[in-house]
Amino acid sequence: VQAIRNTAMRFAILMILLPTATAASSTLRRQPLMTARVPGGDLRESASRVGCSAAAAAATWSLSTSCGLDSVSASSLVGLGAGAALPAPLATSAFCGTFA
Repeated sequence: VQAIRNTAMRFAILMILLPTATAASSTLRRQPLMTARVPGGDLRESASRVGCSAAAAAATWSLSTSCGLDSVSASSLVGLGAGAALPAPLATSAFCGTFA
């Protein structure tokens, strides 16, 4: 009886999630990916993202070693500062760099 209940529960969950996943995937297919537009001409933008990531990693390391913050607090502080001061693509790169 327990096996039948588990199977019925899995089937119910699948019936709920399947239409949701199908709708989400059809929505995603209509929107172009951000990385799809990376021809060779975007070298300056790519270099600025790498630079922001490297600077954020250095700032996080500096805060954690010289200021006595733990790595999570230093990463949070740099991530919040980057999010407040930089445009979204650069802030995202900087936030990712705080984990390096």
